[in-house]
Amino acid sequence: MKIIHCNLWGDIEVSDLALQIIDTPHFQRLHYIKQTGMSYKVFPGANTSRFEHSIGVYGITRTLLDHLLKKQPELAQGCDERLQELICISGLVHDIGHGPFSHLFDYFLEMRGVESGWEDHETRGIDVLSDLIVRYQIPITSDEIQFIEKMVSGTVSSDCWYHAIINNKESGLDMDKMDYVLRDSMNFGMKIHFDPLRIIRNSRVIEGELCFCDRIKDEIITVFLIRNKMNRFIYRHKRVCLFESVLLYHLNSHLYEDVLEIIHQKDVKGFLRWTDATVLFRLPDEIYDDLESRCVTLSSEDLARYDTRREYIDREWAKIKKLWFYVKKDPQTKFRIGEDEWNLISCY
Repeated sequence: MKIIHCNLWGDIEVSDLALQIIDTPHFQRLHYIKQTGMSYKVFPGANTSRFEHSIGVYGITRTLLDHLLKKQPELAQGCDERLQELICISGLVHDIGHGPFSHLFDYFLEMRGVESGWEDHETRGIDVLSDLIVRYQIPITSDEIQFIEKMVSGTVSSDCWYHAIINNKESGLDMDKMDYVLRDSMNFGMKIHFDPLRIIRNSRVIEGELCFCDRIKDEIITVFLIRNKMNRFIYRHKRVCLFESVLLYHLNSHLYEDVLEIIHQKDVKGFLRWTDATVLFRLPDEIYDDLESRCVTLSSEDLARYDTRREYIDREWAKIKKLWFYVKKDPQTKFRIGEDEWNLISCY
């Protein structure tokens, strides 16, 4: 057991198994992968790494499990200590397959139409984790790897109450989103006027679904509103898009063949060598100098070519209507907020 201090969640107790994973080159590489692409070129505080985010998701997942199992001891019947550990490990390794500049790398592969089974970070992540487990003799079985894969991809059977803790494909509110929305907003300097742990303390499982007390509806809405605001004003800031478009343009021009070989061969060892710095230092000197001096230009046509997140933002906001709630006086009955009320909320 070890304590890691997190600037968002405070002291996090890390188990011996989690520590074995953390203390490998595979996981330590996440120190060198920025979570928000090239936002740091415009917003200096946007230096969150995938490493600190992954530790945060591990910690908040453990906090949620401890709360639920204490509040509803009967849940432990289908979730013993080993399974709880694996759920937390799923949160820890959910981003271990990210490439340079995080989602920017996945978009680059999508833009080129790469279809190798390794074009998304979740699929790559399971192969990276499997390699890590074999190479460093981590005591996790093949069946447990498959469980972690399902937790990360959000495909665990809905009969299991913990199925959407890491990746909630239905409502979009999960421990991954809780951490990165709050962590990014803090690093960007956005004010957060609520206690995020209050969301955890007002949650319970009803009929196999994670539900939230209706009195914290405003806090949950705030999480989605903050995310939407960051997408509109930070992630999609004109200068951020310009830097990312220039980087993608030159990735396509100068490094595509090298990347393609690794992706098609599913070369874990080769993939692990690719970090943000790898990409920047392998660009031609004049391109690297332009990026570092912030003297970047690109045609409006090329800039528009890379602007693909608008549909994604709208789709994520729509998911909030799938959240389950309960009232304090009747904690055994779950319900969803009516369409009219959500429509009023979406107006501001």
